[in-house]
Amino acid sequence: MYIVSGNFFLSILFITWAMWSQAQSNETPQKTSFNVDKTTLSLHQMYCFSAPNDSITLQQILTPRYQQQFIHPRRFNLGYSSGTHWVKIYLKTLQLSDKVVLELPGNIPKVVVFYPQWSDSVYVWKSMHTQIGQSTFYNRSIHYPANAFPLEIRGKPDTLAVYVCLKTNRSAAQLHFQVYKATYFQNQAIHTVAFNALIYGMIIVMIVYNFFMLLVLKESLYLLYVILELLSLLLFSISSGYYLYVLPNEYFWWYHNSKILWLLMIVNILFAQKLLNTHLHTPNMHRIFRWVTLGLLGCLLVNFWHSNARFSILCSLFTSLILLGYAIYLYSRGVTTARYYLLAWGFYVAGGMIKALLLLGIITSHHPFLLAAPQIGLALEAVFFSFALGHKINLIKKERYIAQQQALEKQQENQELIISQKATLEQKVKERTHQLESAKQEITIQHTALLHVQEELLVQQEMIEEQNQVLVYKQKHIDQSIKAAQKIQEAMLPFDQRIKGIFADCFVLNRPKDVVSGDFYWVETINNKVFVAIADCTGHGVPGAFMSMIGHILLDHIIKVNNIYQPGQVLEILHAKVQQALRQKISNDRNGMDIGLCLIENVDNTRSLLTFAGAKRPLYYWHAQKGGIVELKGTPKAIGGIQRQDISFANQYLHLPAGSIIYLSSDGYVDQNNPQRKKLGKRRFIELLQSCIHLSLSTQCILFEEELLSHMQESEQRDDILMVGIQMLSYPKR
Repeated sequence: MYIVSGNFFLSILFITWAMWSQAQSNETPQKTSFNVDKTTLSLHQMYCFSAPNDSITLQQILTPRYQQQFIHPRRFNLGYSSGTHWVKIYLKTLQLSDKVVLELPGNIPKVVVFYPQWSDSVYVWKSMHTQIGQSTFYNRSIHYPANAFPLEIRGKPDTLAVYVCLKTNRSAAQLHFQVYKATYFQNQAIHTVAFNALIYGMIIVMIVYNFFMLLVLKESLYLLYVILELLSLLLFSISSGYYLYVLPNEYFWWYHNSKILWLLMIVNILFAQKLLNTHLHTPNMHRIFRWVTLGLLGCLLVNFWHSNARFSILCSLFTSLILLGYAIYLYSRGVTTARYYLLAWGFYVAGGMIKALLLLGIITSHHPFLLAAPQIGLALEAVFFSFALGHKINLIKKERYIAQQQALEKQQENQELIISQKATLEQKVKERTHQLESAKQEITIQHTALLHVQEELLVQQEMIEEQNQVLVYKQKHIDQSIKAAQKIQEAMLPFDQRIKGIFADCFVLNRPKDVVSGDFYWVETINNKVFVAIADCTGHGVPGAFMSMIGHILLDHIIKVNNIYQPGQVLEILHAKVQQALRQKISNDRNGMDIGLCLIENVDNTRSLLTFAGAKRPLYYWHAQKGGIVELKGTPKAIGGIQRQDISFANQYLHLPAGSIIYLSSDGYVDQNNPQRKKLGKRRFIELLQSCIHLSLSTQCILFEEELLSHMQESEQRDDILMVGIQMLSYPKR
């Protein structure tokens, strides 16, 4: 931290001293001080004029029109621009020898110097020029990085005017002119070139050394260092002009100077990231550096089409300050590698800042020490970066050594653990072997027992197969018996052909749960009277079928033999006969049936008289005046079983017009459930009757069955289903 602060303090001293020197020279504008060896020109000895085009000649400049346009320059730097600038310099020739050298900055693309000589009592204007790209460096009069022009002053007057034409191309035109005696300039040039050769030689030695380290260690950090120092060396040699000694095609390197600067900034950030391990110490700053690198890469690409030297220098200063501040932050957090980085980068930034301030015209003093500051900073940067690389490699070696020691310790621990685990495993193997032997004996005993069990299972399997054959035989016998009972039931009960032989328009929906059904309907015609009954016997299948046979026989006997026609009286006798036949008063048997019985008589050709009696079964009919289905409920008393003696089966009478429809059904349709165990229900049943009353009875039967199947879906039928629909005055069938 103290060394870095010293670097900054030293830079500030350089800048302050240079600005104070310039201020001192500006305070006495009319006085020009010369020493024995060198003459330094002040701003008030120069006059500038920016020409509107490149075609103006010296003869035109000498005319009063253009002489009036020369003014004192406000600053030493004419800025980054493309144009032609004329500078007029007044020299006091009495203090000059015959051979002097006029030195101009070397970063100007083209310079033409016009100076007069007195010959035969007249002025003869001589000219010399330098131009980057069109004349080789070794064709110049003086081989020097800056623009140096030897002037021979003969027959001189007291004051001599020299004109300089500067042609710039997006470069900073500095008005830093100096006049030397030829002998002093030669000595000065030798010292300056030797000093810079020493600096650049030291940098090259560091590059070569670290290049060999790259070949030996194969570390990418050394590759970045070599690229960084090569670019820095190239950039500073171009800016100082020393590239002219070694590099061909001088215009190419001068023109691409800004691209090298952008590339140098990118390599700087990559080198700092790698050296300082930004991804470990500050992951967020590491991501910011990535974005900055991408931005610089974009600027480099843009620079191929449009170059802005001032913007490049400002970005370089900004990037350098960011890296310097980041290194200070890491050093404050105890990162030792940042110490060498601060030393190297502090000298580099100090030299680069002085160079940038000289180019921007902020520093106007051109002391040799200030002019050499970038090269000195670069050399110190190369040395301390090399130290940083060595320190980094030592840290890596130390970390690897520690890692190897830890690996060895871990390996020893693993070996001890393996020995311990081996002994434990051997003990466990012995215990496990003993357990396996015991388990083997147990398995042998169990195997013997299983053989006995297997023999018993084989015997039981043979017995089960014999019983299965018996059950198959008995099941076959039962199925044959049920089929025989079905044929008997079909022969005794009327079914479709019987009722359709009586009524012209009717339907029967019959879906037994099993082969035989406990639901039946009974139809007879006696003395122009039609009896229609529908019964739901207790149970289903074979028990229900037996009850249906009993009910059918008893109805035949009561109505056809005993000639009892009133439905209520018929149900009373049927109730008593069932109790008597099943001996229910003694056995407490509760089997019986729910039944609805209708007696239909034609009064005339327009209406019929219907007498209805029901035992827990209703009658549904269409009432034209009410415009809906009407339910005629039966008596709340079943046939058979123990019933209340105070309730009798009552007759109910209806006068129905021709075309009226009546419906009788068992409870199987209404009580059928769906997969959610929800019944179809009486309300939905009545809505269904009302919705299809206008259709024919055959069509109604189809709709009722489809609705039933849609409601059931995949659920099982829970009871026998029987439903009959009859249209009035549709008998006798003709």
